[in-house]
Amino acid sequence: GASGTSFAVHQPKPQFLMSVGKRREVTCAAATDSSLWGRAVACGAVDGRVYVFGLSTGKLEHRLHVCSVPIQSVSWAEGGRLLAVGAADGTTWVYESHADGTGALLQGLVGNAAGVSGLYFAGAGAAKGPGLEDTCVVSVCSRQAVTWDA
Repeated sequence: GASGTSFAVHQPKPQFLMSVGKRREVTCAAATDSSLWGRAVACGAVDGRVYVFGLSTGKLEHRLHVCSVPIQSVSWAEGGRLLAVGAADGTTWVYESHADGTGALLQGLVGNAAGVSGLYFAGAGAAKGPGLEDTCVVSVCSRQAVTWDA
């Protein structure tokens, strides 16, 4: 700097490299500290799948085949019980994580005018019991935001 002071920049190294395989491009990701699958990161990919990795191990734990078009957005609800997945065709899929490693499809939401670029949860139900009762899902695309009472 002007006063002769220099600063050391700490460059952290990646802890894990989470790969979905050759010729599969990751398009989006979201992490949660608590789900029935543990601390996890969900990665959406161009092959229409969501890959769930353990956040503490970096290992692939679960795969969800969602659709046949690229995934553009993923979002965990508070508490990690619900996972919303937005696709390039404007469809939003809501899954519930189960302790046995499966993801149960709760609802498919069709209505966005373009690919889903953002997803958000609201309401008390997002972190509570099974299903979507008292939960609101908001899906966003380049032309609109849609609120879904699930």
